Amino acid sequence: MLAILGSLAGLALGYVVLRIALSKLDAPKWLSATPDWRVLLFNVGVTLAAALFFGLAPALQIARQRQRKKVARQILVGAQVAASSVLLIVAGLLVRATQHALYTDPGFGYQQLLSIDPQLGHHGYSPTAAKAYLDQMQSRLLAVPGVKSVSLVKLPPLGHIVSRERREINGRVVLMYPNWVQPGFFQTMGIPLLLGRTFYTAEKNAVIVSESWARRQWPGQNPIGQQVLEGDRKDIVVGVVGDAHINALSDDDAVEQYWPAQQEDMPGMVLIARAAGDPSRLPPTVKTVSESLDSKLFAEIRQLKVLYHDNVSQVEQVAMAVSLIGIVAMLLAGVGIIGLVAFTISQRTKEIAIRIALGA
Repeated sequence: MLAILGSLAGLALGYVVLRIALSKLDAPKWLSATPDWRVLLFNVGVTLAAALFFGLAPALQIARQRQRKKVARQILVGAQVAASSVLLIVAGLLVRATQHALYTDPGFGYQQLLSIDPQLGHHGYSPTAAKAYLDQMQSRLLAVPGVKSVSLVKLPPLGHIVSRERREINGRVVLMYPNWVQPGFFQTMGIPLLLGRTFYTAEKNAVIVSESWARRQWPGQNPIGQQVLEGDRKDIVVGVVGDAHINALSDDDAVEQYWPAQQEDMPGMVLIARAAGDPSRLPPTVKTVSESLDSKLFAEIRQLKVLYHDNVSQVEQVAMAVSLIGIVAMLLAGVGIIGLVAFTISQRTKEIAIRIALGA
């Protein structure tokens, strides 16, 4: 009876929790929280297993010695407390990661930024035609009131496409995020230039690295003028910029490396615009400007502050779910300990009464 009631309660609780989780995570509509025959069959199996295990265990314990029963109970409760502690530790780490993502400066001013992806490569634009379109788009956007600066980048911040490579620096493996940018990219993004200079127009065989990359690769040395090998090509470091976790908000070991965008990169370039005030007012104007240049294009316009909070909210939701599971597990462990103590006391009631009667 206890196993059946427990399985029904677990089935109902699982349905409610899964339905809430799917609604919070904006899951596809075809994902349903309603249990099917496989879930019900699994539930029946768990019910039978629980009834057999927890029903037979007390019967078998009766035939054993008291010391063995005591050790078995202690092992079971200890395992339950240990599992609950692991869940709570994981929950604490996730909560700390969430706080780190919320209160750590990502290294660029995302609050006033817009990314505008005209998707020229998908519409058959050649490099020459793409450059002409992007030049006109930049000049028209700069004429819009409220736009401070505009630049180009191949892999936009917090975008769908992320490129990364594993690099070993002094025996430590880190993730390196490459990107191809226009000379004014760092000013538009709000990434400080710490050493050297930015790119010249149409410059080649030059590279700009992040501060952490330079510090780890050339400790105690001047990184300006150092060579970076990329296959058969040798690039010269011309500048060092501040760390900007553009695509790795929660990875402190991530480093960045930037190359000047070339003519062949133009069909895949994305515009980054910095607003003087609230960027939410600009998308209608940006859409009008884009359609005036080519009505066949449907530019994807996204606010970086929205993308930033979306990235952080995913960690928040996972941390909340694991925290809830850890709290429930610890409550169950507490109930188990209380039940064990009550059971032990009930077994020793007569013994304690005799001791009291004898004056102990």
